[in-house]
Parts: sequence; C-alpha cells; structure tokens
Amino acid sequence: MGWLREWGKRVKITIDHSKIDAPLFNFPILLYLSASSGQHPRDVTFVFNEIGANSKKIAVTQNDGTTQLYVEIEKWDYANKKARLWVKVPHIASDIDTDLYLYYDKNHADNVDYVGYSNSLPAKNVWSNHFVYVRHMRDEPRALIDLLQYHKRLIEGLFPKNWFFKTKKRNHPAYIRWDLCNRMIKQNGVVKFPEQRDELTQIGSIMLDSYILSQITGGDIKDLSLRPLSYGDKAFQEKILSRVTDENQFEDIMVELYIGAWHLSNGHKVTPVEEEGLPDLRIEFPNVTYPAFIECKHLRTRTKRRVIDLVRKANNQIKKINGQCYGIMIVDATLPVAAGIVKDDRLPAQIQEISKVIRSALSGEKNRSIGTTLVVWDDNTILGQPPEKTLVTLRRRHIRINHNRPNTVVPRTLPLFNGFNVDFFVSWYPRTRKSRKN
Repeated sequence: MGWLREWGKRVKITIDHSKIDAPLFNFPILLYLSASSGQHPRDVTFVFNEIGANSKKIAVTQNDGTTQLYVEIEKWDYANKKARLWVKVPHIASDIDTDLYLYYDKNHADNVDYVGYSNSLPAKNVWSNHFVYVRHMRDEPRALIDLLQYHKRLIEGLFPKNWFFKTKKRNHPAYIRWDLCNRMIKQNGVVKFPEQRDELTQIGSIMLDSYILSQITGGDIKDLSLRPLSYGDKAFQEKILSRVTDENQFEDIMVELYIGAWHLSNGHKVTPVEEEGLPDLRIEFPNVTYPAFIECKHLRTRTKRRVIDLVRKANNQIKKINGQCYGIMIVDATLPVAAGIVKDDRLPAQIQEISKVIRSALSGEKNRSIGTTLVVWDDNTILGQPPEKTLVTLRRRHIRINHNRPNTVVPRTLPLFNGFNVDFFVSWYPRTRKSRKN
C-alpha cells in the first residue's frame, strides 16, 4: 500500500459493499466529517485539530493510497468541527468494500489542484460525467421541502399568472408536478412507504427540472436562488408563455429547455430561434467553425409513421438554414418507452425499435440535412429498500444515430448532449402510531 508523498497523516475510509446493490462508476459520494461520522459512528475531529480552518490541506486517494481524487468542499465548519466533502470515486464495487484515504497535514501546501470550493476547477471535476444534482435528505431535514418550494416558484414563472390555481387541465404534466410539490410540502417532506414508492422517481424528475430551469433563469440550484426568465429575448419568452399551457407543446418546450440548459452549462452560446418553421436552437461552440442547428421533438407514440414524420419535419426545418451548419435532431422518447425502474444499462426494446426506424430514415439520399439524431429517454434506479438507506437515481440517457451520407458530417467529438444524472438518498424512519383515546 503506497503513501502519498509529503503528506504526514491519513485516515482510512471504507464504503460498505453490502449497501451497494450494483457497481457505481465516476460517482460523487459525500464524506461527512464530525464527532460521529459514518455508518458505525466514529470521531474524526482529529482532522480539524490538525489543520484547523485550512480546509485545502487535505487530499483523498483511491485504495492504492497515491491516486488522488477530486474533492468539492461544500462546508468546512472549524468552530463546530464539521465538514461536508464531495469526492468523485471512479468505481464503487458491490461485491467488495471500497477503501479510500483522507490525508491531512497542517504543514502541507494547499492542495488546490484537487480540492476546492464550489465553482472551482476541482469542484467542477467532481460533478462532470452527467451528474447535476445529488442530495442527502437525512443530512438536511428541510432539503426536500425547500427544493419543492423552489420548483413550484420556478415552474409558476413559466406560466401565466395564477394558471395553476385556475386551470382545469389536471392531467397537464406541469400541473401534476406542481400538485405533487404541494402534497409533499403538506406532508413536511415525508415520503410514505410503500404507498408513495412511485413518487420517489417523480421527485428525481422535479430535481432535474429544477436544475434545468435554474440554468435558463440564471439562478443557482445549490443555494435555491431565483432570477427572472433570462432565456432568449422578450419575444421568445412571450412565445413560451403562449405555448406552455398546451400539454403537447409544453413537452416540446421542456425538451428544448433541457438541451439549451445542457449547452449553457458547458459554456456554449445558445440562441433560441423565434421564426416558425426553423429549428429550435442555434448552438455555437468554442473553436468550431460551424454552428449546430438543433430541432427538438417530443415523441408521443412510437409508431413507425410518427417517427418518420418527425424525421422529415426536422429535416425540412434544418434545410431552410442558409449557410453551412451541423444539422441535429433531438427525439425525446421518454413517454412511449416508459422505461420506469430498471436494474441494468440494457437498451429498452422500444428504443431499439425507434432507433431502427430512424437509421432507415437517415440513409442514402433521404433527410440529408440531419447529420446526427440523439434519441433520449429517462429511466430510474432504486438501490436499497426501507429500512435501509435508499439511493434513487433519475438517468436521462441517450443514443446517437448518424446519417450515413449527410450534407455535413457531424464530428463525433462535437459535444451535443451527454445526458443527466440526478441522485438523492432517503433515510427511513418507523412510523409513529398515534394512541387511541378511549
């Protein structure tokens, strides 16, 4: 076992494999340092005794003791000797324990290459590979309530004033989310098991939509801050307001917004296109000659005719663009795929079926304005059952289908969309029974 050079002290951290139902890769984990840390409470305040308020005089390594991992410092409270550190772990096994080492040394220089606060380069490296949001509900008792209230305010900002109170469209997807937020807030953020098991996955969707909407409003989901809608110009914002109340158009808009949010978060210039009959988004990339024009579609049924019609329409819209560009179509197939809760990464049969139709439509002389199509869908994983701590994951997955003879070949290295992962942990407690009055 190696030792990281020039570091004086370290403590071993073990992730219990019995709590991991399936292997995890490039996964951000929370290290909570306090007088009572871990599954088997242990006092690790000696770390604070050594380095005090100098939070960057730490390092975390893999089990070889020398390979450093990226660390985000969410909180370092020297006075109360508590800290919350997020560490990106390459592989967490489900059959054997995973060991890490936390180094700490008051005489060492600040470890700025691997350790940093939010928005630093090390912190951003923790959250690469599609993870946009992770929460531990037990560690923040009001976390879920705060998030639900935040989501309500965000989604209300997209709709005409008081629409949610006046509408009769109770099956509108936005209303369903809004109503769930209200019900969960009234329950003080408590999820009842087993009767609300399915709503765990809806909470994951709320978290992802909150991240997306915070990106397009210029807010910050980490501190639940809000700003007015800043996506597109005033005319485009009015266009959103006029369309969101229609259930089908709302779903199309949400596809456009999450693709736009992903590109904004990756530093690309995003311009919503206002003119009817043209693609939804113009994306400009650093050091790339041509822009990408993206048409976003929400697939409601997976019939062959419907899929082909979407491809033809997107091709015709991209064809109208003057000048050379990369033509991209995004097809969100979440609704007809209905993947639900899954146990592995196999492609759903419905995705294979949809992809086969799209590959046929993107061949030869057909639909050559589309260089690449991304088929996107959501699924969920749930690891652990009450009374054990439960990890709920929403994954927005995708596959890429290239035209074999496009007008403009889309480079495989062009960053179009890498999906999203949202994770949250739930700790369960026995229900308290109210005594009956005689």
